Amino acid sequence: MTHPPSSSSPPPTASATAGTDAAKRFRSFTAREGRAAGIVVASAYGADRVRERGQLAAAQWAMAAGADGFEVRAELLPPEWRDRDATAFAGALAAMPGSVGFALVYSTPAEFFGEDGLPSVATVGRALREAQAFGAIALKLQLGPFDAPGRQQPADSDARAVAAASGRRASATWAAHWSSAMDAVADVLRRAPVRVFVENGQSAVGGSRADFEALFASLRANEAWRGAFGMTLDIGNWYWAGDDTASACASLARHVEYVHCKGVQIRDDRYHAVAPDEGIGPWRDWVAALPPALPRGLEFPIVGADPVAATRDALRAVLRD
Repeated sequence: MTHPPSSSSPPPTASATAGTDAAKRFRSFTAREGRAAGIVVASAYGADRVRERGQLAAAQWAMAAGADGFEVRAELLPPEWRDRDATAFAGALAAMPGSVGFALVYSTPAEFFGEDGLPSVATVGRALREAQAFGAIALKLQLGPFDAPGRQQPADSDARAVAAASGRRASATWAAHWSSAMDAVADVLRRAPVRVFVENGQSAVGGSRADFEALFASLRANEAWRGAFGMTLDIGNWYWAGDDTASACASLARHVEYVHCKGVQIRDDRYHAVAPDEGIGPWRDWVAALPPALPRGLEFPIVGADPVAATRDALRAVLRD
């Protein structure tokens, strides 16, 4: 596990090739002896249990169970949490037996795109500093209210969203601001030692297949933005967002670098996260449509009096093909 910089570090600007190096570093983690890496997401242990015991304890459970990594969740950190606490967390974890090769992913509910439809340099820079304090190899953000100049809205889009966006899309000034902000974010990401992903969320805003298809089309159209960041695809979240999982996996596969695995059951007319094998839908077929040996994040309830044993069973089930 790498040691993070001090909490006073500025936004990452050390090397123009760092972003490329970060992508290579994460890719090297994706396949260990030809298999997918298993990453346990902190929330899998339940918010109450994690807040009571702390995420360091949860990371220890994952490590002891044989996981390859752990995803720290910003929303489960104490309100008084500071970067110096993340540095101490990273140091304590690195000192544990078995920590060599054990990696951290940092996840935040912060959104890549702000309410104004522009990519937020400030938000991304702040999230990168937080991820670096943990010594994380990757940072995961939510997409947020993505929009882009010239974007064609799908026919079934919410009429209010279309009306709100149509005026600014027609504005040459807004288009110039959008491109300038994307240039700035891409520059920060090229220099970052942390690989950045955006994830499909559980709402139609920032969680639709159309949003991600339009986003990556925009990135491909500009060489300076191409490959600046990748995607975390959550196979369960498409249900909440009202999209088709199989279609999303097929159309977005080339951009996916990390997959969140959870199944979905319908109880009391609501969706509930469960272990993938217990959910509706052929989750193994969906994952098979993605690039091989992607890291698999376990983001479903891992329950049991012995969290290490329960985690070991969950890893065995999710990593078995």
